[in-house]
Amino acid sequence: MECSSPVIRRIYGTFIRHGRWYCFFSVEGQTADYVYYSDRSMATRSLLSGKDFGGQLPELMKKEDQCIECGLGITVERGIILENREQNIWHFSVEEANVILTSLKQYLGAEGTWIRLF
Repeated sequence: MECSSPVIRRIYGTFIRHGRWYCFFSVEGQTADYVYYSDRSMATRSLLSGKDFGGQLPELMKKEDQCIECGLGITVERGIILENREQNIWHFSVEEANVILTSLKQYLGAEGTWIRLF
């Protein structure tokens, strides 16, 4: 993906669960969906990309005892996770993630103040 400003196509849902904020969304021109989440302290945050996240969301919401990102399992194809200052990156770049998150923050406006770049 180029690092030009992507267009957010759809927000599948934003919610708080187990002390984390979540946003499931898609980007114009891409077949993968995304989920961004962060805990309230911002010590942990992640952007994951994969297959049909939006379609999985209703089933994930039914399993209240399971973490959302664990429920995505093998459908996660790439991502960035920042946890307590340790960053894990696979098949993604920080630059690309930050461009997507910047577009997401702009799309959400005042509702996106909890989103932080990497």
